[in-house]
Amino acid sequence: MIKLLRFGVLVFSFAALSMPLLAQNNSERAFETFKSLNGRWAIESNGKTLPIEMRCEVGSKESIVTEQFGKELSVIYLDGKNLLITHFCNADNQPRLRLKESGQPGVLEFEMFDITNLKDASTPNVQRIVYKITDGRTMTLEIIWKKGQSEESEKYTLSRILRLLPSLCSPSKSATMQPMVAAFGLVCAVTQGTRLNNENQNDPATGVDDASES
Repeated sequence: MIKLLRFGVLVFSFAALSMPLLAQNNSERAFETFKSLNGRWAIESNGKTLPIEMRCEVGSKESIVTEQFGKELSVIYLDGKNLLITHFCNADNQPRLRLKESGQPGVLEFEMFDITNLKDASTPNVQRIVYKITDGRTMTLEIIWKKGQSEESEKYTLSRILRLLPSLCSPSKSATMQPMVAAFGLVCAVTQGTRLNNENQNDPATGVDDASES
């Protein structure tokens, strides 16, 4: 009976730890990936390190990720089931891009669906942004521009300089930790009950051994 109960606790613990991941759609998982990029990143282009940095920060109760690429700002956020980027471009326009479905692991491609302050069709504007995240230390970034009837691409390699650790007491971290805490508490309770049961069986004062002898 005790072995069966322990097995049930292990199954419950695994399910509890898996619940936050199973409940997430692709956009939510991608947003969590962007949160993990918080920190400072060195930028390399054409084999040369640029004099600017990229800085990612989580803000507004973890509802946005800001990306400061030199003097350009992008804000990444969830809108229902979609993950969006509003890019505040040096070209004085603000394209909005939506995450596309991708079958390639680690590839997050955003496509422009709306733009504000576009003066005319010939004004340069960002059409797509593609992140290829290989690990927590390096990634590549490609920005595809539309200039008149043609497209141009900028490619960058980014390397993490410093990681900013989010607080474990933040709202989203607390919500994620709750199933873990509950599972851990149940494991402790079962373990304590098993220990007390074993002690009672070996303690003459409980009368268990006497009853078995009579």
